Amino acid sequence: MNKVKMTFSDYIKKGNILHFDKFDFFDGHPDKKGRLSIVLQITPEKIVIATVTASFPLPTDIMKHGCIKPADKPYRGYHFVQGVVVGKNGYYFDMNSYANLYHNPSVFDRTLEHIRTQYFDKDAIEYKDTLTNKEYEDFIYCVYHSPYIKRGLKKYLEEELNKIIN
Repeated sequence: MNKVKMTFSDYIKKGNILHFDKFDFFDGHPDKKGRLSIVLQITPEKIVIATVTASFPLPTDIMKHGCIKPADKPYRGYHFVQGVVVGKNGYYFDMNSYANLYHNPSVFDRTLEHIRTQYFDKDAIEYKDTLTNKEYEDFIYCVYHSPYIKRGLKKYLEEELNKIIN
């Protein structure tokens, strides 16, 4: 199968589902494994992404698709149910996957230069699909309303959230 060469700006569009090899967003040191991530927002100099993991155990009574915020449990996040199509081109997560929005949330910002030099220039980023409009809106809404997301990151999401609710 021939892989279509994408430009850097093709990768960094809102709602894109990306796989980063040797992910280094947590502490600046690369992980041995890659991470699936979703682009939440782009500014002229930065990108805001949320990482998604399949290794976060959720109690079965709250395993619904979408925003999870039970009042009686210490969870806050967005759950992608295995097999549910979330991408415009038919992408679905092959395992139950979760974006943690609770303690140490998995939402990060990085400079576009970092993404370009550490991933794009090294061919260490893969485009999977783009979230459907509804999925992207639900995800942004959930991320923004988590009390655990830093105010600095929330300010990047406000413009997008205003488009959704207006």
